Amino acid sequence: MTRLVAVSATLVLAMTTISVGPAAADDICSPRSIGVSDATQFEGGFFPAEITFTVTSVGCAGGTVQFATGVDPGGAMPMAEPGLDYTPVFGEFSWLPGETTNHTVVVDIVSDYGIEPDEVFTLELFNPIGLVIVDPIGLGTIRNDDVTITPLGKPHCLESYLSCRLSVLVSEPAPVDLTIHFATQNGTATAESDYTGISNGELTIPAGASTAELSIPIRDDREVEGDEYFYVHLYAPSNGKITQDQVAMGIVDDD
Repeated sequence: MTRLVAVSATLVLAMTTISVGPAAADDICSPRSIGVSDATQFEGGFFPAEITFTVTSVGCAGGTVQFATGVDPGGAMPMAEPGLDYTPVFGEFSWLPGETTNHTVVVDIVSDYGIEPDEVFTLELFNPIGLVIVDPIGLGTIRNDDVTITPLGKPHCLESYLSCRLSVLVSEPAPVDLTIHFATQNGTATAESDYTGISNGELTIPAGASTAELSIPIRDDREVEGDEYFYVHLYAPSNGKITQDQVAMGIVDDD
């Protein structure tokens, strides 16, 4: 007699895991893009001054770029002279894969006491390797601070005069026009109820002049309400420096 025997066989498959080292950072990082900021600084006098540009980056791939000062930006503002108004710089920045550092470029300003207009120069990024430049030129503005602009006194006006005036004085007449911007802010007086609010006014002091005056319209409501005040902020001067950037303007109730 023949006996049949059932044999159960189990097949075991051996799974082998192959370990692969980490991919290079440049293989998994996004391309790096860079740009340079604009920068502004007063010229300074007795104390040395510096103007600082920031080179920012987005992405994490490695790369290098060169930089230098002195490209003519064009436009209406006069060009600063290398060696006379600032010290030229040249150099190179690099980023390792995965690095998140932002770099800065510091340019020394050559101070003097001559009355002159604001001047500009540029910092340019060029010769990129392994990255993309999205903003290649930063505009540097050297503000003249040899002429100061100072608001005078504690200005106030009668409500019935329909305007409040603020005079400003320059330290000495300049050979070029000076400008300042101004904006109002409520104190106890309220814009459009007690006075006309101004968000971005501009006052020009002509070349050779020593004073100028700005005017804020006042609204006479013919109500007895007591004296009130509002503020005028002075900002963004050209060709000079503001010594006091906020002035309280009084409205005297004469109802």
